[in-house]
Amino acid sequence: EPGIRLAATATATLRAAVGFLTFLVAFEFRRGDAPSWWFGVVLVASMVGSFLGAVVAPRLRERVVEERMVAGALVAIAAGAVVAGRIGGRPAAAVLAAVVGVAANVGKLGFDSLVQRDAPDAAQGRAFARFESEFQLAWVGGALLPVALTVPQRVGFFVMAVGLAVAALTYVTGRRALAARQAAARGLAGGEVDAGEPEAGGVDLGRGG
Repeated sequence: EPGIRLAATATATLRAAVGFLTFLVAFEFRRGDAPSWWFGVVLVASMVGSFLGAVVAPRLRERVVEERMVAGALVAIAAGAVVAGRIGGRPAAAVLAAVVGVAANVGKLGFDSLVQRDAPDAAQGRAFARFESEFQLAWVGGALLPVALTVPQRVGFFVMAVGLAVAALTYVTGRRALAARQAAARGLAGGEVDAGEPEAGGVDLGRGG
């Protein structure tokens, strides 16, 4: 299902952002000789964000379609990363960790609901297992960037913002293109059905007595 694949790519980007932020902040704090309690502050902020996301997401799903949950999660992290990049500092890192925790949970629940809605029942278990493996690889890929490259924290925040904004734009435009193709296919199928139906004026009235 193309819609599921699009959402999976977007959700993988969310997971990559989590891994990227985790190691970006850890290495920045270590280079800056941050007190150990700052690591705890960021960890707690992330956990609180994840908890809030788990609480908010089910209620949000009752009011918002799954695709908007996924897209909104991407936009929220991109916006939070821009603000954190402009402010800078350790408090900004903690706030961004909370934003990422909320958004990642909302986006993941949106994706899970989309799979349950669109994937065949018999294939859902296999789909969840395959996509979860991909998401874990995305987390590792995101985490490797700050490990392989020395990225200043504020620069890393702006990199996150650009990456998530591009992912959001790609997802939204991809969804629109897919919806247009599906509408065109339905219109074509409807036209073929109409063409195959006999017209009332074509009934032979010459039969009878």
